[in-house]
Amino acid sequence: MDYNKNGQYDRDDLETLITDYDNNGDRKITDAEFEFHFDMQEPTLAIVAKALFAEYDHDQDGVIDSTDLDNVHDRMDHLQDGVIDHEEFVTYYTELLTVLYILQIQSGQTPEIN
Repeated sequence: MDYNKNGQYDRDDLETLITDYDNNGDRKITDAEFEFHFDMQEPTLAIVAKALFAEYDHDQDGVIDSTDLDNVHDRMDHLQDGVIDHEEFVTYYTELLTVLYILQIQSGQTPEIN
């Protein structure tokens, strides 16, 4: 997800979240703006959207802003070198999505597999 095409996943790449999800241009993403990009009628996606918003909204003030993204970047950057390598990216999202799946199972809202 190297949006700026510099060959690395860095802090600037995370900033595209604000660009893509901030519908009113105030440089902050509300839960409504974030959820707008998910099919909230689909229970599985609704759980994922709400959990991702909570994960990204580090200070829990109800919006995702640049400060929150700094914290997301720091949590992903295990080597603390300013760059998220492939392993760090995969580790972060594997752990995050595993926790989300466990929470989904505990809530009794597991998707049916056809």
